Amino acid sequence: ITSYSDKQNKIIKAVAIGNPARFQTETKINQPVLFAQASTIIYYPSTQMAYLIGNAVVIQGKNTLKSPWIAYNMKQGSIQTNSTKEQPQRTTIIIQPQAK
Repeated sequence: ITSYSDKQNKIIKAVAIGNPARFQTETKINQPVLFAQASTIIYYPSTQMAYLIGNAVVIQGKNTLKSPWIAYNMKQGSIQTNSTKEQPQRTTIIIQPQAK
């Protein structure tokens, strides 16, 4: 992980590169932990945005999202996906029904 700081030593960006790079977070109380992985993960603390680039996968409970590129807005709990010229694959989403 490489972190970038401003003049006050506040982290403005963190970059993780791996095979794959990984992170996990709790999204809400009583919800399964969200696991994410990609070739590169870039996180901006000030906006709570995480960008997963290259073979990106997000798993929460039994639900899975796979895409070449994923933008995850942790503040809003929203996800945006896109393909790239280098990785033109489609986004795959598997959502399991909730128990009643």
